[in-house]
Amino acid sequence: MTSYNQSMNLYYLKDVTLYRVILILLPIFLLNNALVPQEKLSSIMAQGQQEQNNATATDMKNLRDSIIPQAEEVNEANLELIKICTNSPNARCDNTMIIIYNDCVAYPAFVATHIPSCGDSRLFSYLVARELLE
Repeated sequence: MTSYNQSMNLYYLKDVTLYRVILILLPIFLLNNALVPQEKLSSIMAQGQQEQNNATATDMKNLRDSIIPQAEEVNEANLELIKICTNSPNARCDNTMIIIYNDCVAYPAFVATHIPSCGDSRLFSYLVARELLE
């Protein structure tokens, strides 16, 4: 019995030692790999700024021309969903209306110019009536 106890104690000590080593080394490893050196961060930011400065008026027009049709489709879909959900509220509508509202809140600059359905009073009224706003 005593040799069994001794071998169990040895396994226990090995496990405890292993856990202690992991607990000590893991934070050091994570900190070393998570921190970006300031020089590298500055380099990345400078590169992004240079790419932004290289964008031409044509690039911006092409980007705008690709965004506007998508925004119009989103706006039409939002208006249709708001109309349907206002007429017959249900749990699926609750989730959809919350998603629409959250998108409107998260991207106000984009929404204000391209998705006027976010300003639809029915959306806000629905959320208030269903007690979905905090």
